[in-house]
Order: sequence, then C-alpha cells, then structure tokens
Amino acid sequence: MSSLAHLIACHRILVGRRTPIPFETLRERLGCSTATLKRVLDQLQDDFGAPLIRVRGRGVFYERDASLAFELPGFWLSAAELTALLALETLLADTAPGLMTEQLAPIRERARQLLGSAGTDWAGRLRLLTVARRDAGAAFTTVASAVMRRRQLAVRYRARSTDADTARTLSPQRLSHYRDRWYLDAWCHRREALRSFALERLIEARELAEPALEIDAAVLDATLAGSYGIFSGAPTATAELVFSADAARWVADEQWHPAQQGRWLPDGRWHLTLPYHRDEELLMDVLRHGADVEVRAPEALRQAVRARLVAALSRYDGESSGPKREDGGVQTSGMPSKAHARRRKSGR
Repeated sequence: MSSLAHLIACHRILVGRRTPIPFETLRERLGCSTATLKRVLDQLQDDFGAPLIRVRGRGVFYERDASLAFELPGFWLSAAELTALLALETLLADTAPGLMTEQLAPIRERARQLLGSAGTDWAGRLRLLTVARRDAGAAFTTVASAVMRRRQLAVRYRARSTDADTARTLSPQRLSHYRDRWYLDAWCHRREALRSFALERLIEARELAEPALEIDAAVLDATLAGSYGIFSGAPTATAELVFSADAARWVADEQWHPAQQGRWLPDGRWHLTLPYHRDEELLMDVLRHGADVEVRAPEALRQAVRARLVAALSRYDGESSGPKREDGGVQTSGMPSKAHARRRKSGR
C-alpha cells in the first residue's frame, strides 16, 4: 500500500471512531510497519491539521467535535477507488464515446497523476471485448442531457423494420445499455405510449424547453422490462427450457431475466423458466445453444425453434451436389476437375 493510501485509510478509520484505537490494532489494519504508521500520524497532524489525540497506553483518536468539520483537502480516494474510477471512465468512453468526456477529463488526469505509472499504463491493462456492437450515434450526448435535465426531445427516428423516418416528440425516461447497444426508454407523445428507441437510429435529436412527462418507475419496469429482452410489453407466455448437463454448468450461472426460475434435474440438466412477450430475441438465444437445449413449452415457441432449425439444415442438405450451372449441370468447384482437364487436353 502506498503512503497516500495509508494516509487515506488511516483518516477513514479514525474519523469513524469516538474512542481510542490501540496503536498496534491500527498498524495491523493498515498493514504497515510501526515507522510508517508514526509517519502517517505525524503527517495527518502536522501537515493537514487533523484533530488527532494520542493517549498513552490506549491509542489514538480524533477529538470528537473538531472531527466533524475536518476533512482531508483535495481529491482523496484510495488506490483501489482511483483504479475503479479509471476503469469506469474507460468503460464509459468505450460504450458511449463523447459522454461527459470534457467533464471527466480533469478527474481522469488527477487520478492518473495520483496513481503514477500505474495510472498511465491503465488503458493498456483493461481489455473490453464487444460482439456486434453498434455505435451509440451522434445524438447520444443530446439524449443523455435531456434525460438528466428532464426535458422533452424533438427527434427524427428511422425505424429499422421499415427504414422510414418519422418526427416524434419524446419525454425521455432513462437510458438502457443492452447487449453493447444503447436504447432510450421514453414516452412517445405521438403514439401516447412508452417505447424504446435504438439510439443509433436517431437521425436528429434536439432538446426542448418543455419539461418531460414523468412516468413512475414501476410502470416503466412493468411495461418495458417485464418480458424477455428489449421488446416492450407485459409478458404473455412463459418459456420452459431444458439444457444438457454440459451446457448447464454455464447456463445455471447466467441471468436471462430477473424473474427467471431455474432448478437442477436429477441427471444434471438445468430446467429454466422465464416470461416473454415477443419471441424474436428469445429464439436467437435458444438457437445459439443448438442441440444443448430443448424447448419444452409453449408449443408455439417449440415449433418456431424447430422451423428455424429445419430451415437452417435445408441450407446444407445436398450441398455435395454443388450449385447448379446455367446449363443444368452441376459445378463441383471453382476449378475444373483433373478428369475434365485430361479430356480437354486430349480433345475429347
């Protein structure tokens, strides 16, 4: 532990006490030598004016009334807290480029200075892996500001399903980060309903002066977070999935939905139930487990998975015959066969 960390940790121990703490106990809690503890106590008292009282044979503590007004000056966080702060800032910069970059810059630089070489090297020590991530979009900062300031938004939204643009007025409620993508949960004044909007599909966004309509958090959760995945709507069905013993060792530790229920079967398989409304996203998650999962219920979901598997298999059926040529023959590869080459050479 660095001397800075010792100083902060010692202050936090003492500020929370009203009776002397034995010198040896304090040394053990700080994990330092006797000489280091004496140096830390002297620095607290002499350099920072801490209301430190030393009682021979009993230990040290802060004078009660004075300790209420005493604080260490400056930006005081432990080494672990500074590291966590840099990790959070790095994660934020990776998932939402531009968000609070200017506001966090002084804190980031100060944290790196306090950590020394460890802070400078931090970016290279944190590896963030994403899969099929979509950019947060140019409107991210505007949307984030409106969410925090509780202001309405005028947006132009391009729906992915139709690729058509619509102008909407939204009362933003909260930002959601889901599967490496950002969504805005908002009250749509045009539809007069709660909706989730993918931020990368916002072509334009402008913050308005009008205050946003406030929706109770319980209503938001019931409407937008009650069923499986990002799709809104109250749950209308319950999926019943059984995973093989091999897959169960991983799936049992996963949370697919806050209201899920799982149990081990006698043969080591994992039985999982969860609510859902629309099955598009659930289908994708089930299919990625292939033969290691079986949909037991409902029958509609079971048949939907079966249809997807049959359609996928049909892509590979008969592939040995190769693609058909325009003349009706079969082309086995992009290169002519050896037999065909011999026939051409002999003139046959």
